[in-house]
Amino acid sequence: MKSITFKKFVCSIFFISSFISAQVGINTAVPNATLDVVSSPTDVAKIDGFIPPKLTGDELKAKDNLYTTNQIGAIVYITVPSIVTTPKTVRVTSVGYYFYDGVEWEKINSDTTDLSGAALIAGIYGFAPASTGNTTTYLGANMGANIRKVRWDAVRKQVTDIITYNATDNSFTANRTGYFQFAANLVFRGPYNDFVRLGFSRAYTGTLSTASNATFSFFTQPNFNADANAPVTLYSSGVIRLVAGQKISTITRFITPTTNTLDVEDINYDRTLISSLVVTFYSED
Repeated sequence: MKSITFKKFVCSIFFISSFISAQVGINTAVPNATLDVVSSPTDVAKIDGFIPPKLTGDELKAKDNLYTTNQIGAIVYITVPSIVTTPKTVRVTSVGYYFYDGVEWEKINSDTTDLSGAALIAGIYGFAPASTGNTTTYLGANMGANIRKVRWDAVRKQVTDIITYNATDNSFTANRTGYFQFAANLVFRGPYNDFVRLGFSRAYTGTLSTASNATFSFFTQPNFNADANAPVTLYSSGVIRLVAGQKISTITRFITPTTNTLDVEDINYDRTLISSLVVTFYSED
């Protein structure tokens, strides 16, 4: 019992000293600020750094009523953003550090995201060389009404804080809420004599379900009369607002990949150069 009492006494002295000095040092006996954390650069076995509380957007949202003007300046790290936000978490739309300003949580921006109101190239995608075997597999299975996903298999640039591509289900997931411009150029081998469509799906979560024309959010649909030695060139571009967590896919209609292949090299073109997708992000901030 005496031992416990002594420990409490020592702890009390420590806290009283802290209040008197109003300064706390970690790894230093002489703090130079209210809280001074000194690194250990010569100790290669010791990890340096400060880790704030980590929460998901939903977990932070559940604490809305706890944050008032007394919590101004609080910092947290969001591991997964919320799809549905509240007035206080309306800007919690991506992974990263946030601080509370007394009204709402604000993102502590990095070099790649500190572009409020500006356009940012978030991703560039294309096709791998013919040697990878994508000549007839550049489109996915028929999902109904001869609608297929484009299977981009070369990620050339990707800002993962904004968007990520899933090569398994050929979908793009928005990691921030805002406006996304998708501009795709797809070139395949003739012959082709009919209408053909290239575009992008509606925003969705989970698995994309097809509903014929209603599957598309925007598209282009030209009519071609091309022989076997001619390239069929499609271009589609549009802007769609995506909420963090929503998905979108590049999709075609009326193309059968085993008939109209990606083998443009046989007519002196290069699939790695003439087919591409560029994703541009426009922040709402």
